[in-house]
Amino acid sequence: MSTASGNRITSELRAAMGRESAPVTSPDEISRSELRRHIQAIIEDDPIFWDEAAAKSRYGGLVCPGSFPITFTGRRPNGTP
Repeated sequence: MSTASGNRITSELRAAMGRESAPVTSPDEISRSELRRHIQAIIEDDPIFWDEAAAKSRYGGLVCPGSFPITFTGRRPNGTP
């Protein structure tokens, strides 16, 4: 829904900004292949997401872009509707 000015941030979205939600855990582990495809899709070039040596020095290992959990945690465990 867009407003008269063309802004797509509605009053409901604005009210939700900055609020925290309960943690969500995915039923599956992240595979390197899924992470790689996500990084390619969002055209992320920071090596901490794909280069083990670059990520290890600062974080101890590869990390996921902030947008990945939104994509990944939407899965449901096997056997659920």
